[in-house]
Amino acid sequence: MQQQIAAGVWAGLTAGGTSATFGVQSPGTVFVSSIVTSVAGTSPSLQVFLDVMDVSGAWIQVAALTAQTGTGTQTATVTPPTVASNLTDNGRLRWTVSGTGANFGAALAVISA
Repeated sequence: MQQQIAAGVWAGLTAGGTSATFGVQSPGTVFVSSIVTSVAGTSPSLQVFLDVMDVSGAWIQVAALTAQTGTGTQTATVTPPTVASNLTDNGRLRWTVSGTGANFGAALAVISA
């Protein structure tokens, strides 16, 4: 089985955002990971999502990691149902950041298998 990193974001995250669009292998399994190495601020929270574009160009959420408020790692395994639900092979990472002065040292990644 060949694995490839489809997308990655390594940064001090202080606000929500999205990654560049990347290819989601179809059919295939996708692993979404969030590794938080540092956290600052009052009541900080980081939540990471995997979205896949449908045939009309709308982004559809196919995975959501639990909101992180401290350091640690989360991973979700997803098999995007591209044929049954009219999803394309275009994906993106999306994240939200909340809290006063929130700053997350984090690595977000999508790995296709």
